[in-house]
Amino acid sequence: MLDYGVIDTHVHLWDTVPPFDKRPNPFGVHGTPKEFLEACGSVKVDKIVHMEFGRGVDTFMPEIELMEKLAEEHPKLVAMVAWAPLSKGKNAAYDLDEIKKHPIVKGIRQAHFSDPDGMAYVKDDMIDGVRLLKQYGYGFVLGTSFNQNGGVIRFLDKIGEDIPLILDHMGKPPVQQKLFDVWAKDIEKMAQNKQLTMKISSIATEAADPNWTKEDIAPYIRHSIDVFGWDRVIYASDWPVSTRNSNPERQMATLLDILSDATPEQLHKLFVDNAAKYYNL
Repeated sequence: MLDYGVIDTHVHLWDTVPPFDKRPNPFGVHGTPKEFLEACGSVKVDKIVHMEFGRGVDTFMPEIELMEKLAEEHPKLVAMVAWAPLSKGKNAAYDLDEIKKHPIVKGIRQAHFSDPDGMAYVKDDMIDGVRLLKQYGYGFVLGTSFNQNGGVIRFLDKIGEDIPLILDHMGKPPVQQKLFDVWAKDIEKMAQNKQLTMKISSIATEAADPNWTKEDIAPYIRHSIDVFGWDRVIYASDWPVSTRNSNPERQMATLLDILSDATPEQLHKLFVDNAAKYYNL
């Protein structure tokens, strides 16, 4: 394992206690910072970035307020990516004005996981909403799935390079050999937008076989880094979603094994430097 603490840029601090979230807990854990750090085992984590969990228009402000409270109790929780109704277009400015009052927020995500082809990202109102982020100093996180790559590529073409962007989980590759080339070509097209950073995270969540091996995962990791380069990749665990067929220790050990030929400087960029720069930590 690494001898220094990482910045984990994608942790869902799921908690079923707050009254604003009535959904059943799908992971069997209360995702507080304490439980997360215990789950990490030998993986040292210095800073945690909470990722919104799709809470929606009525609940995103209570989620922000909860994270502020948790951060007072847990100093390793230093930032969050909040949900915002960017699909309201320019009318999202009111919501962003309110969010900006909370300095724990370092970025915005509005995922469209139910959209079959990613075209929700290229609607005019969505583009207008994302473009608003520049004046607030926020980047935009793309939470997408493999089947949405076509829409994401069009979104990247339309949005240009004015706003820092992150693609979650390497675009959720299907971890099927027959689809690797399709995914790889899509990723190459996305990487042409120089403002896009690739999140190396949840590396086995999409693997159909829970007995996945390093050999199953390695091509996706290597291709992502080859295409984006060491200055445009950041690490995340995606806990607790990634516990479906892995855990933070296994993920980290696998990742370090795959990247065994990387220099210490390259690894430090992946695990610390790039995230610190992106989120101004």
